[in-house]
Amino acid sequence: MDNIKYFKEVKYRLMMHFGLHSLLGGQYLNKKGPIYAEWIECIHKIPKAEMERLKNVFNPIYFDSDRICKTAKEFRKIKIIKNT
Repeated sequence: MDNIKYFKEVKYRLMMHFGLHSLLGGQYLNKKGPIYAEWIECIHKIPKAEMERLKNVFNPIYFDSDRICKTAKEFRKIKIIKNT
C-alpha cells in the first residue's frame, strides 16, 4: 500500500513536524514562508551556514513529545508517528 493511501485509510488526524524551521516563525528576512514551515529553507534559498546557526540555538527544552502523544490519544487522535 502506498503511503498516501495508507495515511488516508488509517485516518491520521495529527501530524506534527518540529525542528529548526520552527525558530523562523514562518518568516525569513521579513519574507513570509510557505504554509508548511519545513519548506521555508527551500523556498527562500536559506544558505546552509544560516541553518547551521539555527542549529546552534535550537534547544527545545519544553518540547515533550510523550505528553503531546498522550494528550492526542485522550482526544481520540490515536494514530501517532514520532519522528526524531
